[in-house]
This record gives sequence, C-alpha cells and structure tokens, in this order.
Amino acid sequence: MEIKIYLLQRPHIEIDGKEAFTKLNNKAFAMVLYLASKQGQAVSKEVLSEIFWPQQQEENARSNLRQNLSYIKKICTEELANLCTEEVSIISSERNVCGLNENLDIKVDLIEFWANLRAGYRADDLETKTSLLQSAADAYQGSVLGGVYVRGSAAFEEWLMFEREAVNQNLVRVCKDLAAIYQKKDLTEKAITCLKKLLQMDPLLEEVHLELMKLYYQNKERAKAICQYKECVRILGEELNISPMEETRAFYQKISEEASELIFQQTALEDQKQSRLLLLPSSSPAPMEYEGIYALLESVVEDGSLVPDYLKRGLAILFPQYSDKLDGQNLPEIYLFYTIKKLLEYLGEKGKLTIQAEDAECLDSKTKQLITYLSNHLDHPNIEIIF
Repeated sequence: MEIKIYLLQRPHIEIDGKEAFTKLNNKAFAMVLYLASKQGQAVSKEVLSEIFWPQQQEENARSNLRQNLSYIKKICTEELANLCTEEVSIISSERNVCGLNENLDIKVDLIEFWANLRAGYRADDLETKTSLLQSAADAYQGSVLGGVYVRGSAAFEEWLMFEREAVNQNLVRVCKDLAAIYQKKDLTEKAITCLKKLLQMDPLLEEVHLELMKLYYQNKERAKAICQYKECVRILGEELNISPMEETRAFYQKISEEASELIFQQTALEDQKQSRLLLLPSSSPAPMEYEGIYALLESVVEDGSLVPDYLKRGLAILFPQYSDKLDGQNLPEIYLFYTIKKLLEYLGEKGKLTIQAEDAECLDSKTKQLITYLSNHLDHPNIEIIF
C-alpha cells in the first residue's frame, strides 16, 4: 500500500493511485497536509494547538487537538479497513509530539521536490543533475497548498506564506538553470516549457517573457514571439501600469522588421486565379491569443501585394508593419474581424480560396471567435471554410 500526498498541485491524498480521505473536514485535512510538509520531523502538540486553535485557551485547544487526532484515526481506519486489520492513522501521536506515521509507506511531493533539488545541485555529472532538477520542476503544478486555509489562524497563513516563497524562489532558479542547459543542448522546446512554467508561477517576470521571445525567434516561430510580447505588454499594463523595458521593445521591433527571414513562405502564385489554401495549424497545448490568426494571415500580409491599402488600417490592430495606419487610435476587436472578412472576400475575387483548420478544438480563443464570426458573416462562392 502506497500513500501519496500532493501539496504542489490540487491538495489531495491518494492510496495506490486512488483519491482517499475525502471525508476529512477542512481543519483535519489542513493538519494532515501541514504535517506532511514536515515529514520526518516531530511537531509539538503545543505548536499544533497554537496554529489550528489560536483563539482558544491552552487546555481547550489541546482537547480539540486530541479530538481531531481521534477523528482522523477513525476516518483512516474506515478507509483502510480492506488493507489493514487493525486501527491505523496517517498521523502518529505520542505524548507531546505528532508527525506522519513512519510505519506507513507515505510519499509527499513537496518532500520529493526538495530532495531532488538538493541532489540535483550536488550531482557531479550534467545528465544526473538535469534529470533530478527536471523531476523537481515537474512536481510543481500549482501554488503550495492552493485553496487550503485555517480560519482565524495568522500563524498558519504566515507559515504558508514563507513555505510558498521558499518553493517559488527555488523553482525560479531550477527553471532558469534547466532552460540554460536545454538551450546549450539545442533542446529549444524543453527550454520553452521551463520558461512557461515560470510565467505560470509569476507572469510579471519580464525577463522571462523576453527570453521566451528569443527562443521562439530562434525556433523560427515569429508569430509566437510577437504574441508573447503582446502578452507581456498586457500583463505589465494591467498589473503594474508600466510598459516593457527598452530591451524588450527593441527585440520586438527587430523581429517585426526581419519578417522575411522568419516567416513561413507560401509559394507565390503565378496565376492570380490559382487556388489558394490558408491553413490554421494546431496550436500549442497552451496557445496564446491570436496565435492562430497570425498563422492564418502571415503569408498574405507579408506578401504585401495581396493586401489593399484600405484594409491595412484594420489589420494594424494585429500586424505591427501597418501600425502607422492607426494614427494613435484604438480600434475595437470586431473591426479586426470585419477587416479579415473583407480581406478574404478580396482574395476570393482572385480565385478559389480554402480556409482549413487542422484541429479546431486546439485553437486559441480569439481564433475560434474569428471562425465563428466568418461562419456567420462570410458568404462567397469562391470561399470554403473547413474545420
């Protein structure tokens, strides 16, 4: 029988891969998780009483602790009845201290995170170091004890704050080191995954946004690099009311001006009446907004001759090479969709046009909205939408 306690994702407990102890009340569950974070250590009952019953007299708090431990043992015994012939609890209780029951096979993801992190930085060879640090990074799926609280306990909140800060600081170090290792090995996708995990934890890390832009640029994914910049602009503006630093803006300008070297070129049409296929490729597992629209229109926009001047103003909302057409105005999103419809109709007048999505379910939300808009408003004999 293996018991696994998860603190670095949705807090829960599993027995042999199946979720267990779901009947525990909030305080009992929080106490189990607290002791799990200190696996291998004995925690005094005085400390537990102060943390979980801070507003009660010592005698009453200790009485509540005894009742809580008895309650936990009862729930454990009920759920382990098919596996154990005697009463058993996930928590061991001695005269003055408590801890996880060392007689049970209990694994805690937070404890494994710290063990892999320490072993990784002590490893002598790069392969072992990389494997251990990656295991530590993989363990983190969300904030420590996300959604867990003890009402009225400032001590619990303070402990949890420091625990989260310690994990976050070390995870930043781990992910940055892994990204550097993978970049040296030309494993760009793995480096990108590490940096995206950092932004999942703290989306305000502008240097990580910039590094992601550079990796996308190196990986010939210009559309994703531009989308990453726009995401950086949005988050910094909404959360801090600031613009990206000069280095980030300069790199964005660079990739915008070097479009001809980085875009996926569509074969030039010798006959304007020749059929044209615009593909919506499957997006990444966590696509950025407008990613699909970039991929759909990039070859058309970069051709230059395929976009009439009167439509460039609307496309400037998304394509920086037309930004001089905006005259400082902020146009609504629906204007972009309308402009794209008019552009497709313009192309449809030149010949057969097919718009095809490889996997409509994997597209970003803005591209899905565009497809819905086009399905409802685009009616042209030369245009076919397949998704």
